[in-house]
Amino acid sequence: MKLSVIKILLVSITLTNFNSTYVQSQVIAQDGTTYLTVKINNQRWFAENLNVSTFRNGDPIPEAQTDSEWSKAAATESSAWCYYMNDNGKDTTVGKLYNWFAVNDPRGLAPEGWKIPSEQDFKTLIKNVGNSDAGEKMKSETGWLYDGNGSNSSGFNAKPGGYRYDDGSFNAIGIGGGWWSATSKDRYTAYFFYTYFNSNIVVSHNSAKDGGLSIRCIKEKL
Repeated sequence: MKLSVIKILLVSITLTNFNSTYVQSQVIAQDGTTYLTVKINNQRWFAENLNVSTFRNGDPIPEAQTDSEWSKAAATESSAWCYYMNDNGKDTTVGKLYNWFAVNDPRGLAPEGWKIPSEQDFKTLIKNVGNSDAGEKMKSETGWLYDGNGSNSSGFNAKPGGYRYDDGSFNAIGIGGGWWSATSKDRYTAYFFYTYFNSNIVVSHNSAKDGGLSIRCIKEKL
């Protein structure tokens, strides 16, 4: 297995009202993608949506482009990812969408030393950021439609990556962002967290595991 190495390249400013510091870090292994991370109180998060196409051990994650490919992954409870509307131009702006089977795959989706956040990890983040106005503080300053941009004062930089349904159809890019947690509710659903262009809060709900959502990673230990 190839191990991932997190190299801290630079540290920049501390944000007002949060114990948050932007840190540029490079993940070496998987596909070598570079992610900006942010420390929010006692947690360190990716400040970008996950965008890998391989597992931690180097195995490829299947891309499901067609509706039938996405539905087949659902029927077989197999890992899959896609671009929104299968448009790879979304790759550098909102990242990839993954089904929950990829989240739960034992080969590991997050880089070494990182993990997919649990439901409780997200609840801690929301509390740290400010609960009732966490959405406004977490949403990016650009990319949200209908004047739905946030202040990003937390540094989380939430992007509206939209959603893919189990039948392969897409919805909500530009107006909604949702992120899987690693916490399963039952055999068919798992918890995720989301916010919308017209909302200042971040809420949790459960979704079918065969849907496609964005993913953020959290550092296992500071």
